[in-house]
Amino acid sequence: MISRIRCTFDTVAAVVFLLCLAGVSVRAQEAADGPRDRTVVKQQTEANPEAAASSASSSKDVAAENEETTPNASSASTTASVSFLAPRTLPPPGEHLTPEPVTSSAQGSSDEWHFMFAPYLWLAGIKGTVGVGDVTTDVDPSASDLLDSLNFGFMGTFEARKNKFMLITDLMYLSLEKTKETTGPLFSALTAESKTFMLSPVVGYRLAEKQGASLDAIVGIRFWHTSTRLELAPRLLAGRVRESSKNWADVIAGLRGQAHLTRIFSLIGRGDFGGGGSDFTYQLFGGVGIDVSKSASLFLGYRYLDIKYTREDFLFDGAFKGPVLGAAFRF
Repeated sequence: MISRIRCTFDTVAAVVFLLCLAGVSVRAQEAADGPRDRTVVKQQTEANPEAAASSASSSKDVAAENEETTPNASSASTTASVSFLAPRTLPPPGEHLTPEPVTSSAQGSSDEWHFMFAPYLWLAGIKGTVGVGDVTTDVDPSASDLLDSLNFGFMGTFEARKNKFMLITDLMYLSLEKTKETTGPLFSALTAESKTFMLSPVVGYRLAEKQGASLDAIVGIRFWHTSTRLELAPRLLAGRVRESSKNWADVIAGLRGQAHLTRIFSLIGRGDFGGGGSDFTYQLFGGVGIDVSKSASLFLGYRYLDIKYTREDFLFDGAFKGPVLGAAFRF
């Protein structure tokens, strides 16, 4: 009996001893495999860094998703404020008018023709001297006087532009008639009838364009047709009538420009001078433009056009001057 118990005890002790040896062996194997696995991972990372970076990114994405699934109240509030109150910046003044970056589509658009039509009203007074034959008179009607004596009038500008080149035509027609009493004893009244047609086609080239500002050089002609009829009503002397018409053309050259102050308001100006048919002529214009939309603008300014023409039996030495109000339509 005692021998059996001793045999059983020896068997149990052997089993326990074997189990202890197995545990020690497993721990030793894990300790040995750990550094070896890290060495293998390091070697794989050095051999393929992109795969390692992708694995690390995937791990970070998984960690971020786990964090987003359980946010606290304060972090949620902070995230919402950053999302809905992100700062906004507006483009600088005139940016909508600056040329777009050159791309295939933009290049195709710049090769197309662009047109502009601008009817306007020039409330011009005339100051100077008008003569037909041996009858000469000084004229100085105001803009209101011209409106009173206006029979018909039309004024407008047309422009066609492609890339940096442009064709600009300015047209004006006025038909006026005015009667005034004379102070002398010879004639009782003077009636003046005047018809003026002006056509000014010019060719332009854009010299500079930047930040909503542009400068163009222009050269062309200004053609005039004017007819004048002066009638003196009789008093001590019999009535007299003098009438004449003239045509002439002046070669002109000058500059015109535009500069946007804001996205809506801009300064516009033009100046030219020349001669040939007349002794000398020059023109100045300055004003303000208001962009109503991408295709329409209003403008208000002041225009001064001086002419000195003395030929044979016809004299006009004076200037048209006054405010200009108009609208421009682009298409």
